[in-house]
Amino acid sequence: MNIVKYKSIFLGIALVLVVASIASLGIFGLKRGVDFTGGTLWQVRFEADGVERDSVREAFIERGGADRLL
Repeated sequence: MNIVKYKSIFLGIALVLVVASIASLGIFGLKRGVDFTGGTLWQVRFEADGVERDSVREAFIERGGADRLL
């Protein structure tokens, strides 16, 4: 295959892909995750059932994490 001979075709395909990518970003946008929004994600696992949300919140505040609560 002679790539130089078909350069206009390959450049056209590349141009179509670039335009489609830019249009996709414009239509759908970027999905923001933890990487873009900043902050820390805490995952807590409990062995017992029936743990109340308020008790977890109080324990978190006692350990100096009050400024990190939603």
